[in-house]
Amino acid sequence: MITYFELQYKRLNRSLSAFGLNPYLGLLLLIAFFIVFSKLSYTKLLQLWPSYAPYLYALLPLAAVYALGNKSRNNFLKNIFTPKRYLQLRLLENSLIALPFCVFLVCMQQFLPVLVAVAGSLSGIFIQSVSLPTYSIPTPFSKHPFEFAIGFRKTYLLLVVLYTLGVIGMVVGNYNLGLFSLFCLFLLTMNYYSTPEPPFYVWIHSVNAHQFLQMKIKQSILHSLILVSPLALLLMILNPVNAYIVAIILVTGLLYTVTWVLGKYAIYPKEADLPQIIKMALGIFMPPLILILIPHFYFKSLARLTTYLK
Repeated sequence: MITYFELQYKRLNRSLSAFGLNPYLGLLLLIAFFIVFSKLSYTKLLQLWPSYAPYLYALLPLAAVYALGNKSRNNFLKNIFTPKRYLQLRLLENSLIALPFCVFLVCMQQFLPVLVAVAGSLSGIFIQSVSLPTYSIPTPFSKHPFEFAIGFRKTYLLLVVLYTLGVIGMVVGNYNLGLFSLFCLFLLTMNYYSTPEPPFYVWIHSVNAHQFLQMKIKQSILHSLILVSPLALLLMILNPVNAYIVAIILVTGLLYTVTWVLGKYAIYPKEADLPQIIKMALGIFMPPLILILIPHFYFKSLARLTTYLK
């Protein structure tokens, strides 16, 4: 069982190295991220539900525990370990996940919720996560694989949630919630470009690198508009006074999407590493930088794609 955890530790170190981080620095950054995430989450919960905030925070480790309950993963572990060893391993795994949340609650002097976090995490060994059934959902993107056709089918439930939030915001008079949902839709479409397609999907196009990028940019703009336009139009119609805000989000969101498209091909066929992610994140937090990042990524993309497109 010790070997199992040593292997997981080595896998984590290799993932951090592949991401462009020194493993020790990466672990420190993960700890720092957890502290910031916990502080922000706990503060927000206190603002919304002051009496229940510690208990709601104590339920957060259940999300990670649920992910460990993957059926195929656990069947694999059961084939390797004896029933007793398997139970011990799952209990230890879940306890390690709950530990940082418990430490944070203790620092907040919330001792009873610690028991909730421990009990919830340990009971997670009896929960098996299930995969959503896959359906061949018709999409308006089938003629242009790869990103939107796959992304839409993977995130259709999240799209429903975001549209529902937007409609709820308009019904209850919370216009900002509708704008937030619109912005999140753009973040979702940008995520569709996080995974590079196999080189064959690029090579089959009988165009040069410049024409290929033009085609991808046009597709990303058109497909993004197909996804966000219904909510954007609804926001404009119901509140025409603030229609200009919707227009600003639309233009900014499309520029973000184009930046993500070019950023993807600037390092193609590799996935985004840490320097690349930092560049794109800076573009989100400082929008004027997009005007510099777009040509920067464009010329790097041309150089990368020339290998596959003559």
